[in-house]
Amino acid sequence: AASLLAKLMDGTTPPEAPLYLPPLHVVSRTSTDRLASSHPTIVSSLDYIREKNGESIQVDMIARHCAISRRQLERRFQDELGMTVLSVIHQVRIELSKELLAVTNLPIQEIAKRVGFGDAKHLRIVFNKVMGMNPGTYRAKVKI
Repeated sequence: AASLLAKLMDGTTPPEAPLYLPPLHVVSRTSTDRLASSHPTIVSSLDYIREKNGESIQVDMIARHCAISRRQLERRFQDELGMTVLSVIHQVRIELSKELLAVTNLPIQEIAKRVGFGDAKHLRIVFNKVMGMNPGTYRAKVKI
C-alpha cells in the first residue's frame, strides 16, 4: 500500500480496479471487548489479568488483588462472563500469542514464555483447544 501510494504521489496513473488489502489482524479495544463488564470486581480482575499478562499469575493472586475469596471471584466470573477465571487468563494469553505470531518471527518457545504459559507445550495445548489449530499453523495462515 505504501509503495503504491509513493508511486501515485510521483504521478503514476492509479490502477483502474480498487486494490483491497486484508487486515493483518484485529486489535480488540476495551469498548468492544467481549470480556468487558461493568461489575467493579470483574473490571478490576480483568485489568489485573491484562496488566500481569506474561507473568505466572494464578486465580488466588487475582482474588487477593480484588480482596475477595477465590470462590466469590469464580462465581462472579461465571455469572457475569459465563467463564472461569482460568479460561479468561488463557484467552488473554492466547490473544497476545496470536498478535506475536502474526507480527514477529519469535520462536514459539519464546512466545510461550512472554505470554505466561512457561513453555511451548503448554501454549500448544491451550492454543489448540481455543483456536482449533496449533500456533505454527496459525502463524502460517496470518503471516504475509
